[in-house]
Amino acid sequence: RDDTGQKVTSNPLMLSMVASVYELRQGVGMPATVAELYATASDAMLARGGVVTPELKRLLQRIFFEAHVAQRRLIEDRQLDEAALGLEAPEALAKIRAEAAKMPFEPLNGRAEMGHYVEVTKEGEHKGRRGVITADDKSDNPYKITFANGTVSGWLKPNELRSSGLVGEVAALQRAMDASAPAVRAECETRLSVALHEVLRTVRECVLVDALPLLSLWQSEPLQLQSSHLSFQEYFAAIALCDEGTELSGTPPWQWPAWWANTVKLGAEIPGDRFGRGLLRAAGVTGDTLDLSQQLGGDRPTVRRVLATVVANASELRTLNLSQNKLDAEDARALAPALMKTTAVMTTLDLGGNNIGVEGANAIAEALKVNAVLTKLWLNNNNIGPEGAIAIAEALKVNAVLTELSLWDNHIGPEGAIAIAEALKVNAVLTSVDLRVNDIGDDGAKAIAEALKVNAVLTGLDLDDNNIGIEGAKAIAEALKVNAVLTTLRLDGNEIGAEGAKAIAEALKVNAVLTELSLSNNNIGPEGAIAIAEALKVNAVLTKLELGYNSIGDDGAKAIAEALKVNAVLTELNLWGNNIGDDGAKAIAEVLKVNAVLTKLNLKYNGMGDAGKKALQDAVRGRSGFELEL
Repeated sequence: RDDTGQKVTSNPLMLSMVASVYELRQGVGMPATVAELYATASDAMLARGGVVTPELKRLLQRIFFEAHVAQRRLIEDRQLDEAALGLEAPEALAKIRAEAAKMPFEPLNGRAEMGHYVEVTKEGEHKGRRGVITADDKSDNPYKITFANGTVSGWLKPNELRSSGLVGEVAALQRAMDASAPAVRAECETRLSVALHEVLRTVRECVLVDALPLLSLWQSEPLQLQSSHLSFQEYFAAIALCDEGTELSGTPPWQWPAWWANTVKLGAEIPGDRFGRGLLRAAGVTGDTLDLSQQLGGDRPTVRRVLATVVANASELRTLNLSQNKLDAEDARALAPALMKTTAVMTTLDLGGNNIGVEGANAIAEALKVNAVLTKLWLNNNNIGPEGAIAIAEALKVNAVLTELSLWDNHIGPEGAIAIAEALKVNAVLTSVDLRVNDIGDDGAKAIAEALKVNAVLTGLDLDDNNIGIEGAKAIAEALKVNAVLTTLRLDGNEIGAEGAKAIAEALKVNAVLTELSLSNNNIGPEGAIAIAEALKVNAVLTKLELGYNSIGDDGAKAIAEALKVNAVLTELNLWGNNIGDDGAKAIAEVLKVNAVLTKLNLKYNGMGDAGKKALQDAVRGRSGFELEL
C-alpha cells in the first residue's frame, strides 16, 4: 500500500511488475517504494527489448515528460522532436514556445465559456494579457479573468475579450505548438547531435514495429503513440523533473490539476532533494524565495503534495509566502509533517490571510516543537481562536529557533493571550510578537505585562486594537519600568485614556530601552498629552512617538512643544488628527527653530489654518532632509 493506504497492486500491470521484479531480485529484497518499483521494472522491461542505451532511456524520459506537460497520454510525432530539442537545445525550444504562446487565437464561432483561455482586448491595464475565465454570470457584463499570477480582472463584456475556445492554457499552447511543428523540426535538423538524431530515428522505427517496450503504436500515419501504461509516463515525468535543464511550459506546479497527482506522489519518493529542487527549477524559480501569495490553484490535494515536497526537500528554498490562498486545516496538516523533517531548511513561512482554524494551528504547533530552522512565521487572519493560540504557546515553550511570530486578527481573546504570555516567560529566542486585533482586553494585557517583567529577549510587541483599557495600560506601564529589552511597543486603537497615558508616561521617565512607542487613537486628550510631554523632558532613548487621533488639541500640542525644547533624542513625531489649531501649530513651529534632532513631523488632518501651516513651513525651511506633512 502507498502512504494513503491505497493498494498500489490493484491493477494487472502492477501485479505483473511485482511478480517480475520478485523473480529478478531473488535474495536481494523487494523495492521499498512505488518509485523504486517502477525504476526496477522499467529497467527490466527495456533490457528485455534489447534496444536500451543510456541515450535512448534519456530521450524516452523526456518524451514522457513532454506528453505529461501536454496532459495527454497520446503522444504526437512533433512531441518526439520537442523532447529531443529540449535535451540538447532547450533555449531554442523555449523561444519557439514563447512565440507560440503569443500566437493569435483562431476565430471562435460561439460564446466564450467558463474555463476558456482568453485574451483581454479592452483598453486598460489588462489589455493583451491572457488568462482563464473564472466567473460567468451570463449577464451583459458576465466575465472575470484570472491571470497566471493570481490577479483577477474586473467584469468584462463579450466584446472585450477574445477566446481560444479551449479550456485552460495548456490546451491553447498545445494547439499553437501543433502549428509550430515545422519550426521545431527545422531546429532539430540543425542543432541535434548525430548521436541524438540516431536515437530519435531508433525510437520512431522501433515503435512502428512494436519493438520498444513502454511505448505502444497508436497510429502510423501521422505517427501517434502512447505509453504502455499511464503510470510509466507519470514515473518518467517525475524523473525528468529531477534533471537539470528540464523546463515546464504552461501551468506551474502550484496550479497543477489532478492529472499530475501520481507524478508528484512518485517524485516525493525519490531519495534526496532532487524532486523538490527540480519542481522549483523547472518552474523557473531562482534564488531562495518563492512568493505564492494568492497564486495557488488547480487540484488542492495535488497542490498540497507539491507544497509539502518543496518545503521538505527543496534545499535552496529559505522563504515561502502562501498568504491569502484560502488554505484550510487540511492544508496545514499536509504542510506540518514537511516542516518536521530534518531535510527542511526554510527559515520564513507566511500563512497569513488563510483559514487554517484551530486544527490547522494544532498541526503547525506540533511541527514547531521539532522544527529547528524556521525563524519567522506569520499566522495572522487564520481564525485560530483561543485554542489555536494555546497550542502555539505550548510549542513556543520548547521551540528554540523562532524569532518572529505574527498572530494578529485571530480572535485569540484573553485566554489565548494568557497562554502566549506564559510561553513568553520561558521562551528564550522570540524577539517580535504581533498580537493586533485579538480582543485580549485588560486581562490579556495584564498577563503580557507580567511576562515582560521576566522576558529577556522580546524587543518588539504589537498590541494594537485589543480593547485594552486603563487597567491594562497601567500593568504594561509597570512592566516597562523593569523591562530591559523591549524597544518597540504599539498600543494603537485601544482605550487607555488619559489615566493610561499618565501611567505609561511615568514608565517612560525611568525606562532606558524603549525607542518606538505608538499610542494613536486612545483618547488620551490634552491631559494625557501633557503627561507624555513631561516624560519626554527626561527620557533619553525614545526616538519615535505616535500620538495620532487623540484629541490633544492646542494645549496638548503646546506641552509637546515645550518638551521638544529640551528633548535631544526624538526624531519622528506623529500628531495627525488631533484638533490642533493655529496656536498649537505656532508653538511647535517656534520649537522647531531650536530643536535640531527632530527630522519627521506629521500634522495632517488637524484644524490649523493658513497661518499655522505657514509658521511650520517657515520654521523648517532650509532644513535639509526634514519631512513635514501637513
